[in-house]
Amino acid sequence: MLFPMMPYTGYRYLSDEDVQALVAYMNTLPPVRNTVSRTSITFPTSVLIKGVPAPLTRPIPPVDTDGGEIYGEYLVSVAGCEDCHTQQKRGQPDPAMQFAGGRVFASPQGTVVSANITPDKETGIGNWDFIRFRDRMRSFRTYRHADLPKAGPERYTLMPFEAYVDLMENDLEAIFLYLRSRRPITNAVVAHPGHAEIKD
Repeated sequence: MLFPMMPYTGYRYLSDEDVQALVAYMNTLPPVRNTVSRTSITFPTSVLIKGVPAPLTRPIPPVDTDGGEIYGEYLVSVAGCEDCHTQQKRGQPDPAMQFAGGRVFASPQGTVVSANITPDKETGIGNWDFIRFRDRMRSFRTYRHADLPKAGPERYTLMPFEAYVDLMENDLEAIFLYLRSRRPITNAVVAHPGHAEIKD
């Protein structure tokens, strides 16, 4: 069973057409022989994760890439944005705090709290225009062919910006439109507790 760290639960929203495109792309890559260690998951997690997969019972039709916020919802669902940008309640995303941030991620590298990406004007992205959103999502583009700079705890992030730097403008605009259509939730977030905040 795949460990849910692999975010396959979000990939169930992929259209059949996009799945076929992914497979076609993977088939163009040169094969690499690399024997990896067998995964070992301890009890009770080894039992609990067996209940995570759920079968698809119908075809998933293609999505109109010019569909504005509807297309944005598709992209946000596949990317699993809600997983990190929504606080957990009893191990599940709290619907009352959808996209309002505040989920804490602690690691030896540092602690980061996910941002509020609802259209709240005071604590979310309600005052952002598309250009600011686009530039933030592409902020790691300059590091594509270079080593990422060492970041102290005041800049630590788990946000996979590198995965989004090549999204087309249309994709980013759709995501922005979808997020702006959500319910604004007031939730002031300190991204790096104990450190001075660094503005975008």
